[in-house]
Amino acid sequence: MYKYFILLVAVFLLFPSSKVEALTCQDLNGAYLYSQEATPVYLGFFGNQFASESIYNQFGVYGSEFGSLSVRNQFGVYGSEFSKYSHNNQFSSHPPMIIKNGVLLGYLTINQIILGGVALVDIDMACSFTAAYPAFPPPPARPDLTPYQLSSWNDKIPVSRSQLSWADTHNDNGPYYSNEPLYINRAFFNQGDADADECIWRIDITGTGGGSWTYTLLAIQAGYYNYLVDDFAIGPLSAGTHTIKMWVDYENDLTESDESNNYYERTVTIQTSCSYALTPTIKNFTSSSGTGTITIASPTGCSWTASESENWMTITSGSGSGNGTVNYAVSENTNASSRSGTIRVAGQTHTVTQEGEAYDVICADFDSNFPHGVSWENYGDSEWFISETNPHSGRYSVKTPLLSDGQYSAFEISVLCEAGNVSFWYAVDSEPEFDFLEFYIDDELQDSWSGVVDYTQASYPVDEGRHTLNWQYIKNDSGTSGADTAWVDDICLPLLKEKTPVDFDGDGSHDIALYYLDNNKWYIKDQSTPTYGTTDCLPIPADYNGDGSTDLAVVDLTRLDGRAKWYLDGIGVFIYGLQEW
Repeated sequence: MYKYFILLVAVFLLFPSSKVEALTCQDLNGAYLYSQEATPVYLGFFGNQFASESIYNQFGVYGSEFGSLSVRNQFGVYGSEFSKYSHNNQFSSHPPMIIKNGVLLGYLTINQIILGGVALVDIDMACSFTAAYPAFPPPPARPDLTPYQLSSWNDKIPVSRSQLSWADTHNDNGPYYSNEPLYINRAFFNQGDADADECIWRIDITGTGGGSWTYTLLAIQAGYYNYLVDDFAIGPLSAGTHTIKMWVDYENDLTESDESNNYYERTVTIQTSCSYALTPTIKNFTSSSGTGTITIASPTGCSWTASESENWMTITSGSGSGNGTVNYAVSENTNASSRSGTIRVAGQTHTVTQEGEAYDVICADFDSNFPHGVSWENYGDSEWFISETNPHSGRYSVKTPLLSDGQYSAFEISVLCEAGNVSFWYAVDSEPEFDFLEFYIDDELQDSWSGVVDYTQASYPVDEGRHTLNWQYIKNDSGTSGADTAWVDDICLPLLKEKTPVDFDGDGSHDIALYYLDNNKWYIKDQSTPTYGTTDCLPIPADYNGDGSTDLAVVDLTRLDGRAKWYLDGIGVFIYGLQEW
């Protein structure tokens, strides 16, 4: 009956009755109002003040100045001066319709342009109604269930590759593959004006891996929706196109105001499952620069892209489809420490490791010159000295002198290091908690020891550059215990090697050369290994005499007078340009 009524409304909107031109109070008695929305809303009727649905019942739904469906609510949709569905909007083209016995009589409006319009204020002044019921009863309230898309979903049937909660954002648009399970959710909204009882809902998925699922839907109040708390699993589905079909009130158990909106479907495309294998999975490099190749094995149509994790790795060709290769390069590792990185291809990992640049670890056992030409200095109240009393290895170690209360003694060395570790062995026999052996790197305390400590090795990292290493024995103001001394032995240093690619033989190409700071020796590839310079000098090779080949040269920056001393092989020794023979 409701559908029939809507059809009549549409007809009379197109072909209004002649009564729209002249309405009497008798015509209006029992007439009822409907909004001009896509789905018309019943707004009460012209009846006596006691009728529950009368617009003259100030306590009723349709006559109260507060009712949401009342034309007398100046703030509501149907009584506001701004709503296009209101009789009180002088510009509205969609005011409420006045209908009686299925005939459109006119429109309730203050818009004087509308043919058949009549203002409520004029009716109130002219008429008094006696009708207790509308002349034509409104359609009965009915539920209207339909598939519904939540605001955080990308579809009425969201498809995801991981199981989500209903409240999670569902925005997975694929690609979907034939080797993985999928998850879906659904929601149904009761957009009718009556509660919906229990009914059946159903999901069908076409194709291999699909199926049918039928469930009971619990009752839904008017204006409410129902959803699955968690997505449920489907598939895996075979490669190809699948249609997901969904019905609510599948068996038509409910009488709804609209029986045509219970169904929804969507299609999803499933791609052939892609698998990827990398060969090799690990590649090791020396500290020199180099290149590598990764072989990719994957089915036709499966695309992939490679990405590197570190900036010292550069992919030179890194994308494709199906079988293919990834080519990459690594730069030289000039640090002493090894390093590693990864190349990722379609979720698979190729690991790259590169050795650190080799460096010399020079150890001093105090049985010979300490340590290989690197000088050490004493300061404080008395000097450390080489002793035979308690060596860790060999015959000698270095130990603290006899000190009085409140005194201290220190020795230190200054060396150019590669990034690595400084290590040494120490022993202590002192007044516990009062007299200490302390070790510093660049004036930063690293550790301290007190009491009786047998020989123990200590090791501390340093970065590349010059570092000052300092050992101090400190006595407090009173008290003595044990031998009252400390020993240090077997100091190992990661001494720096300078690389100097220059042309020593004058053949027009650069030569690879190394200069060792600890022994002043030059190692020139495919040539000689001359010794030139003094301890702790910096290499400064260049063509100083203009003969077209590089000259051995070093500079000493450690002079106490603050001036630099230059040693130029075959040329001379200079202090800031003043020749000294």
